[in-house]
Amino acid sequence: MIVNNIVIIGLKSIEVLDNVRRFPGINVSNLHAAPLDAFPDEFSKSVMRLAEDIKKNGLINALLVKRTSEDSYQLIAGFRRFKAVQYLGERHVAANVVANDVEDDLLLQLSENIQREDLNPFDIAKALERIKKIEHLSKQSDLASYVNKSASWVSQHLSLLNADKEVTKAVADGEMGLSAASQLASLPKSVQGVATEKARVEAAGAKKKKITAKGARRQVVEYEQEKEEQQSGISSVYEREEEQKMELIDGFLAEVYGDSPVPKNYRPFLIMFWDFLFAKNRLFIER
Repeated sequence: MIVNNIVIIGLKSIEVLDNVRRFPGINVSNLHAAPLDAFPDEFSKSVMRLAEDIKKNGLINALLVKRTSEDSYQLIAGFRRFKAVQYLGERHVAANVVANDVEDDLLLQLSENIQREDLNPFDIAKALERIKKIEHLSKQSDLASYVNKSASWVSQHLSLLNADKEVTKAVADGEMGLSAASQLASLPKSVQGVATEKARVEAAGAKKKKITAKGARRQVVEYEQEKEEQQSGISSVYEREEEQKMELIDGFLAEVYGDSPVPKNYRPFLIMFWDFLFAKNRLFIER
């Protein structure tokens, strides 16, 4: 039966594939029939909270399914809602039947997953990147509009794609949140591990339970300052070389020609010659 374009279908007629919901390290052979205690505690608790809300207010958002036969459907998005309705002992559920298109299925699934509160931020980042490529969204603002999120939210998540294993592990272990992780992930991968450890030590010294966004930001600022100082030091060396080179050339020409005019092309030739020597051998001549 169809009510306002919503189909009321039996739970037993819905097939749930593994790609709807993945649980790293948890072997759930049958997502449809598995009891909640077969899933991670955090997921089980969120399903029970959702079940209480559905019992009180009804199912606000219908499941997304596609028809596979006359009386069979495949779940595209809404696995947590599916398990909540199942937990309540319901036999039927409201569902939107979508067009049978593989790419549309993927987009719906990714968009649905992004809205979940229990999803790992790194999984959200990967989902955002896939949507960006599939829909050819070159601007983050367009991607933000597509998923109905703020541009800063999208930017923070996408920055995690550059995170190294230390930042990834710290987030997985609950040591830092999205804001702190996005700050550290903005650094080159070669320094993220050291920056994470320094932020961790700083947080412990301040008796903080987690690495804060401000603490992570301090590591970014410190890195930028060190980089600027190094670049400044390199610039000063080159300036010194240039001064020494011109002093040597001027002294040589004064000794050879005295007050006589220097041939027109001789000075440029000497400059090219000394440029070659400095570049080739990195000569540092003390005054």
